[in-house]
Amino acid sequence: MARQLLVTISVLLFIPPVFTGAATVRQENDGAFATHEYAALAVFEQSVQDYVAVQRRLARRTPPLQVTADPARIRTAIDSLGHAIRLERSGVTRGEVFTAPVVELFRRRIARALGNFDAAVLLQEMEEDNEAEVPPLAVNGPFPWNSGNAMWLSMLVALPQLPEGLEYRFVGADLVLVDVRADLVIDILEDALLAER
Repeated sequence: MARQLLVTISVLLFIPPVFTGAATVRQENDGAFATHEYAALAVFEQSVQDYVAVQRRLARRTPPLQVTADPARIRTAIDSLGHAIRLERSGVTRGEVFTAPVVELFRRRIARALGNFDAAVLLQEMEEDNEAEVPPLAVNGPFPWNSGNAMWLSMLVALPQLPEGLEYRFVGADLVLVDVRADLVIDILEDALLAER
């Protein structure tokens, strides 16, 4: 009886280190994952800040966007800034802001925000809401406002916050980073809504 009790105590004393070890590995993995996310987030935020710096510098050289009843003046201000930014960023292609680590970060966050919701159903609903045919998207091109869907709150909360004047929009399954002030596509993350979960 004493021997059996001793074996039981020995087993019980041996078990905690095993669980502690598993917990430690899990914490280390979580820590590595968090570090990876923070690094990707830092890259994204720096890219956005670099873009905003260019936009602000060029905005000082173009007609200001002012509140006015004249739509032509508003359009001129938007087009002037957009043209200046396009010249400054000529040759920019997809992936300038949505770099590989950033894409991975966004896909994970979008998948979490979708939860159990069926992305195919969501895409079908978005297509029904869009009356016009979606033109091909291009980085540095104008944004098709008649086909871009506004973001819902749970998705906005999941994605990194943007400076004023920049927005996320979905066009089909693609996530588009848009400069509203310049009516310009900054970058595109293809098939963002179709990320594996």
